[in-house]
Amino acid sequence: MSINVYWSCLEREWMRAESPTPVLPQFARRYSNMSSGVVQCPAMKDEHKNLFGIKSLYDYEFTIDIENNTVSTSDYDKEFYDWHVLVRDFSERFFSFSQEYIFFTDAPSLQMSAGLLPHLENNNIVERCAVVPGMFDIGKWYRPIEFAFFLKPQFDKFKIEKDEIFQYVKFHTSKKINFIQFRESDMLKSYLNDVINIRKNKKDIQSLLSYYKHFKLKKHILKNIKENIL
Repeated sequence: MSINVYWSCLEREWMRAESPTPVLPQFARRYSNMSSGVVQCPAMKDEHKNLFGIKSLYDYEFTIDIENNTVSTSDYDKEFYDWHVLVRDFSERFFSFSQEYIFFTDAPSLQMSAGLLPHLENNNIVERCAVVPGMFDIGKWYRPIEFAFFLKPQFDKFKIEKDEIFQYVKFHTSKKINFIQFRESDMLKSYLNDVINIRKNKKDIQSLLSYYKHFKLKKHILKNIKENIL
């Protein structure tokens, strides 16, 4: 048995995006001399089942100056910065670096955790960031995943390299995940805006269950996704 998970990269450079990478096989290849026993451990296998890595499309750095409350970078341009970098709380060193991926399923329900620390990697994210994860049901809600993090106190520079895994996503099911890529369309953008507008009224909608209750677009989104499969 398997579950279809439709995915798309919403970046302008979306054609360079790769399908999510299974974490455990890659870990086994990287540490082939020492990992065979670890990878075969039932507890390890269960914990990392349906855990996948998302690769960065970009090389990017920005430096923070706490004293002057500034963020500076020499990479790309201001438009790129405004589109991808969000300062959530400067005093707490809390930021987001957006690389928008979206996942959806035709199954009635499938919980997905996103923004997970890529703990089996040895890279800039693990070294420099305390990552903030979250979980929602991709059978009942349509939204991009996020990458929010606290920059660790010993660093004043955020750094990410092209093709390094910057976050894990986990699908909470024992079934095999069948990834199917689609291209974002104008209609899907419109549906996504509808979903975002639901979230703006925080007085009426204060929980994920409330979001799910108000979500009425699943059949329309799936129809458009299937018309734009790559």
